[in-house]
Amino acid sequence: MMVLDTKNPNLEEIRVLMAKVFNMPVTELPKRSTPDNTKKWDSLSHLALIAALEDRYGILIPHHDAVTLLGDIEIVDYLVKKKWNVSMFNAKSFSRRG
Repeated sequence: MMVLDTKNPNLEEIRVLMAKVFNMPVTELPKRSTPDNTKKWDSLSHLALIAALEDRYGILIPHHDAVTLLGDIEIVDYLVKKKWNVSMFNAKSFSRRG
């Protein structure tokens, strides 16, 4: 089993996380996975994916960004560009859970 790296997100790690959220083997994800070609990627599972990304990488993803994350490549690009931006809120500072 692959261990996710919280410092450097890459496509393989995102696909493993997506497979977990969508409750399917990673081998069943299309090569370039999007809501249009991934059976279990609907609006509810998209919210679960965003929450899983926030938890895994310790960030908050604003709604206006979340609605643009419609592919595995877009997710990796977003995390690489935004995760280490000093203006991003840290999820540990602004927890929704308590």
